[in-house]
Order: sequence, then C-alpha cells, then structure tokens
Amino acid sequence: MKIRVNFTRDENKNYFGSDSAEIDLDTYVWGVCASECGGASLEAQKALAVAARTNGYYKNKKDGAISDSSAKAQAFRASRLTDAYKVSKQAAEETSNLILYCNKKIAEPCAFSSNNGGRTASSQSRWGGYRSFLIEQDDPYDNASKITGHRIGLSQFGANNRAKAGHSFKQILNFYYPTTYLHNLSTGEDIYFDDKEEEDKDMAVETVKASQLIPIFKEAVEEHWEYVEGGHSAGSVDCSGLFYYAYKKLGSYMYQGSNTIYRKYTVERGKKSEINVVPGMAVFVNKDDGREPDRYLNDGIGNMSHIGMYVGNGLVAEAKGKKYGCVYSNLSDKKWSYAAKLKYTIYDVDNADVPAFIPFVGEVTTNSGSLNLRDAPSGAKIGSIPKGTILNITDQNGEWYRTSYNGLTGYVSTKYITKVESEEKAYTVKLYPVPESKLNAIKEYASSLGVTCSIEGAD
Repeated sequence: MKIRVNFTRDENKNYFGSDSAEIDLDTYVWGVCASECGGASLEAQKALAVAARTNGYYKNKKDGAISDSSAKAQAFRASRLTDAYKVSKQAAEETSNLILYCNKKIAEPCAFSSNNGGRTASSQSRWGGYRSFLIEQDDPYDNASKITGHRIGLSQFGANNRAKAGHSFKQILNFYYPTTYLHNLSTGEDIYFDDKEEEDKDMAVETVKASQLIPIFKEAVEEHWEYVEGGHSAGSVDCSGLFYYAYKKLGSYMYQGSNTIYRKYTVERGKKSEINVVPGMAVFVNKDDGREPDRYLNDGIGNMSHIGMYVGNGLVAEAKGKKYGCVYSNLSDKKWSYAAKLKYTIYDVDNADVPAFIPFVGEVTTNSGSLNLRDAPSGAKIGSIPKGTILNITDQNGEWYRTSYNGLTGYVSTKYITKVESEEKAYTVKLYPVPESKLNAIKEYASSLGVTCSIEGAD
C-alpha cells in the first residue's frame, strides 16, 4: 500500500526529486519512527509505528496526502532510511498493516508527543473535542522534568521507559489509547488486547476490602462529584471511572468500562434477582440494544451500559450523568438488573455498617418569599414552596434535599431547610369540612411524615 507525502523539508525534496511522492506505507512509517524516536527500544518504536501508520493512512484517505512536517502532522525524514535506523525499520515491518480502531472507526488523531511530565492531557481540554482514547491520566513512566509537546496520547519518553520495563507494544498502546483495538488493513481482522494486556503493569493488583471501597463511593456522592465522560479523577468521574479511581487509590486495579468490567473482572455475576447482593458489589444496567462494543458483539450478554456500587441499606452510589453527577439511587430500581462480585475484592461489610440517609421532617426557612423546587440538583424550576411549609425530606444529593410538594417530586437547597427537632411543635392547618372518618387518615399521614399532631376541628 502506498500513500502520498507532501514535503516541506529540503532533504526530502532532494531525496525524491519533487515536492511530493507516493511512498510505501511501511517505508513511510520507518522514516517517521526514525525521525521521531529513532533511538528508542523496539517495543516503544512498534507502538509509535502503529500510531504513525494510523495517522498516515487516515490523512491520505481524508485529504489525499500527509505532510512531512511535525508541526502539521508528524515528522518524516528520508535521510534516516538507512541501516543506522534498522530498529525503526524492524518496528515498521513487525507491525505492518496494523492501525488503531475505536468503535469501528479509525482512531484519529492518533496523537503523540515527546513527553508529558507524568500526566497525559485530554483532547477535550486542549482541543475542545472529546475522544474516549485521548484522556487525561497519570503516567508514572514519564518522569521527564520538562514537558515537550501537547501531552496528548502516547509519550515517546514514557513509551520507551515502559518498553525497558518489559511492556509489549500492545500494552503501551492500550495504556495511551484506551478503548482502542488493532485493525489489520490487509485482512480486515480486528485484534483486541487480551486480559493481561488490559491490566497495566505499573499497577500492582492488590486485594482490597469492600469496607475500604464504600467510603470512597460515599464521598463521591456526598461531595457531589461531577460526571465527566471518560473521567477517573477525584471530583470528576464517569460511572466506571469511579470504580477505576477507587481501586487505583487503594493500590489495586479495575478496568474503566462497564461492559469489560462485567465480562472480565467479575468472579460471581448474574441477574440481581438471583444473587445475594451484599455491600461492595457492582450492579449493572443491561440494555439489549445491540450497542455493546465491537469486541463483545453477539456474545449473548448484551450492553452493560451503566454501573454503580451497592453500599448497603438499599442504596447504590453511581455517577449518573452530566445532569446529576454522583448520586444515590435505590437498589430496588428496575434499571439495576444485574449484579456481580468483583476481582481483587473481599466482601467484609454488612448492611449495619453502612448508614443510609435517614429521612426527616424539615421546615422551609427562607429569608423571604418562597423556596424553589427543582427537577434535579441545580436543575430547572418546577414549583415554589412557601416559607414555613413542612416537608418530608427523603434524600440528599450534595447541597440539595429531595422532597415532594403539591404532587411534584424534586430538589430544594439545603440552605433553606431546617430540621424539625421536636415532634411536638404545633402547626396550624386549616381544614375544610371533612367526614369524621377522614380525620384518622389525616393523622396517620402526618405520623408517616414524623409529625405528631392533634386535630381540634375545622370551621
């Protein structure tokens, strides 16, 4: 296979005798590896070779050519197509026809830079476009004191250190470009990274306890961490990223991706109704919509589209979505249809060890006017509640209480709710004439709210 390369370097113009030329794709990759990281170890150069081939192939398919300039694309130097760079040539040959795919499409741009100083940057933070395989994450193998480049994707410095530590080019690619897989241009075959390659070697897979995990999930909810797609850092996570973060914080490992977690990181799993769910177990939303990742198509399991952790007393901690952030939901919710115990985990907690939110009766204590009832924390206004109204507070999400008023269920700011400490506080309620038989029902309803009342009558 040949691609066209447009030349900006005089050495390339002189070598080929023109401003552009059609070059064998593997020869082009050889020249890129030699130019970008010609002194690196073989496995590091093989990883870069796949990235370079992906970029070269994509640019030719899209624009009809790729530049030899690192400022515009990636560096290519014909003067280095010599035996002095035979490792670069070997890297190109041993990865021939391999490019990176993500969700049936070319993983573009397959970005790389010289180093990242210990942490990669996401494409979203630098360029404004989210890509699941170009995320922000710690890179312990890049300890360069000075950052060179945009820090997105593969670090040449980090890749070389990983290769020296025994990592294969697949392991290197899987770390720097998560959610991708290899695609063979010649045969059309998709090649997925196997289990051992999914587990990054720089993390010691230590066993953790549910009693250690649960406080982290509770913290995420109580501090109302935001939902960021692909996120796995304190304060910013997606549903599986919260698991990744918690296990990593405890020195262990969990893959980021609910479909893979269910299939490859569970030791007991099945329908929730058929499993004894204990605190620390994962629960899943299973959608039979045919949208499972390519690698799991038609395996009979379906799309495990969402994951949360059961923390006890009927509560699931989950990173629900951008609108909600990290919240509690009920284990009894129909959406939680599957459950599983996870690898590397000891289940040492019973329900009594995990206090749930305790509903209480609160009074609206605004300075003046009414309190807004919203459809979600910081959401849209759906109603107004007068000052002095007594409410049944059923849940808390960060700085928001969940309650119901006039048939509407929503959220109110915790700043303007005062807990009614005494059940004997008197409230004057005007009742329209009702039959005697209804008075007991009213008393029972008040009791269900935690309020003891006496009804003196109605005019």
